[in-house]
Amino acid sequence: MDKPLSTLTKILLIVWAVVTLPGGLLLIFYPPFATLIVWPPPLAPIPAFHAQLNGAIGVGTGIASLLALRQNRWGGAQPMIGLYVAYALAAELVALMAVAAGPVAWTVYLYIVLGLFYLGSSFVIWRGQR
Repeated sequence: MDKPLSTLTKILLIVWAVVTLPGGLLLIFYPPFATLIVWPPPLAPIPAFHAQLNGAIGVGTGIASLLALRQNRWGGAQPMIGLYVAYALAAELVALMAVAAGPVAWTVYLYIVLGLFYLGSSFVIWRGQR
């Protein structure tokens, strides 16, 4: 049986949409945003196409999160939670490698905190929602 979403699942979907929709739109229509805020120096600059591609992925996952929230069913949210885990693992790896390589901007530490939030809450949701 497809259960309704728990409160924590709804919060996770909302946070993802709030972070990825505006950020994704900025990356699509203003690619320098990637180098200014999202991935600032001393990290290597991100090519405009790469920023726009990541922005499109962000917008797509933000919209999918809102649709899963609207459905209010675990079956609709489950693929998104799996995507959050995969994305958070990749982001954590890149951020931790950047920290290990030398001094980084404060936003990299924000990525680490956000990634840990998504990993922790995703695993709690996966166990409790099923």
